[in-house]
Amino acid sequence: MREKAEIFVHNAGHGQRGFAKGTPEIVDAIGYVQSPAQFIIRGQPGESRITELFSKHKDNSRIQFEFGDFDLDKLFGVGDVFINAEQYNGMSLMLQEARASGMLVCTTDRYPMNTWLPKEPLIPVQRYVRDRIAVEFDRAIVDPRTIAAKIDEFYGKDISDYSMSGKYWAEEMSWDALKPRYLN
Repeated sequence: MREKAEIFVHNAGHGQRGFAKGTPEIVDAIGYVQSPAQFIIRGQPGESRITELFSKHKDNSRIQFEFGDFDLDKLFGVGDVFINAEQYNGMSLMLQEARASGMLVCTTDRYPMNTWLPKEPLIPVQRYVRDRIAVEFDRAIVDPRTIAAKIDEFYGKDISDYSMSGKYWAEEMSWDALKPRYLN
């Protein structure tokens, strides 16, 4: 169980098309954060866009950059808050895994995340723009200063209730709990 919001974790993966998880915005936001929050930002090895982005900020002592293919315990076993400034995505397995691990999930206040995650840690959307990957969709734009404000709002906050609710949510969404409903 997580108790206090001090270490913020972002898993950039391979960067997706246009950094859909908001990695550049999160890295830029760290420059605006007033609290002494610490950050772990991970990326896939060999991804030149990730390497280039990380190298621009490698001297920032608040950020621990990690490259590799990490197992579930590494991805969601360390840190208190999982932060993504998602611009587009479906239900996002990564956010579900973070919530199920007891992390406070701080992501963009957009559909469908705002239908199943606690509202308080959601990051306001500045605006939407039309984008296209096979089909057209609305892409959320989030200001790094807004992300920083959300980080500062939650830094040092007692998140034990959020952590426990994530664990309960995981039990409700488990195969053991859902299988009888699916079979019915």
